[in-house]
Amino acid sequence: MVHTLRLALPFALLLATSCGRPPALRDPYDETPYAMLVHLEQADRAAPLVAAEHLTRYRSLLRHATPHNPDALPVGFDRRGDDVGLTCAACHTGQINYQGTAVRIDGAPAMIDMIGFFGAVWTSIAATLADEAKLAPYVAAVGGRGAEAERTAAARASLAGTGGGSRATSRPNGRPRRRASGDST
Repeated sequence: MVHTLRLALPFALLLATSCGRPPALRDPYDETPYAMLVHLEQADRAAPLVAAEHLTRYRSLLRHATPHNPDALPVGFDRRGDDVGLTCAACHTGQINYQGTAVRIDGAPAMIDMIGFFGAVWTSIAATLADEAKLAPYVAAVGGRGAEAERTAAARASLAGTGGGSRATSRPNGRPRRRASGDST
């Protein structure tokens, strides 16, 4: 069972504005295609990148599938149309587990390893582009119009345009950030 604590609005607004821009001006969607995120496989195995077992490696707070979240993306991952992006909740929702009960705290620091997760996404993109055995099921899942060669070329272009693995990192999973300044000590 998960209980959620809601912080007072002024504190939540303070957190939102301390992340950069005021909430009304922030757009967390950087044109990451939803279909790409949910159909990518992990770089080292034929399992979905967004599988719950994999996401716990990055300390993501898991959610159940719902009509608005059919792929059970974690807290802070949000879909708008055909895109997916991060909201403030990805970094500002904490969870305390005590005697079998989980308490989620909106506005608290998250323990998510964003750098590790983004590295996994970019590494998965690179692995998909480099391996026809990974690319074929991705193209089949994403679909599209035209002949198979056209769909494959479109999928390659979409993946390459999203980063193509160029930002992949070999950095091990890091400690969570504790302050907005980036100081993790």
